[in-house]
Amino acid sequence: MVSKSSLTRALLIAGNFIFCVAVIVTGLQFAGYLINDVLHIEGWARTALQFAAVIFIFYPMKFVYDTVQYRISQNP
Repeated sequence: MVSKSSLTRALLIAGNFIFCVAVIVTGLQFAGYLINDVLHIEGWARTALQFAAVIFIFYPMKFVYDTVQYRISQNP
């Protein structure tokens, strides 16, 4: 039988993953909107800004996800 604490941990991990993915997707959509529709950037600058947006959005959320994972796994 699965203990209540392991079920809670699994739900916390799943919720954390869903939250992080939602923030990343929303941030990328917003960055795409700014780059394409508001600033009207074209060419290599557009590609460079899109690449930078992926890095600036993905890595902070990666650290948040890893930190929450670590704290969940450390609690008995």
